[in-house]
Amino acid sequence: MQTQIEEASTPGFVGGGGGGGAGGGEMVLKFWLEVLLSCPTWHKEGNILFLLNNLCMAAFFNTKWAAIIQEKLSESYQVREGREEGRKRGGGKRNEQ
Repeated sequence: MQTQIEEASTPGFVGGGGGGGAGGGEMVLKFWLEVLLSCPTWHKEGNILFLLNNLCMAAFFNTKWAAIIQEKLSESYQVREGREEGRKRGGGKRNEQ
């Protein structure tokens, strides 16, 4: 993963990033984040957390990548938190009836 992101960031990379450079690396990073965070229990899966940790290490010195990771993790947390609140509310309604 880290190698793919770094290679996609190099000038002259031909791929989905519009000719390489920073855009290519960001697209590959976003792809991997979407794949990893699509698992409903990503926050409990050791293998996924290991890979996310590696992505964070790769982004440590790249503020743009770090911002992307922070944004995606925040979005995923908010979605997960909303689902749990919905379950709690739905469970309460069932008990009242």
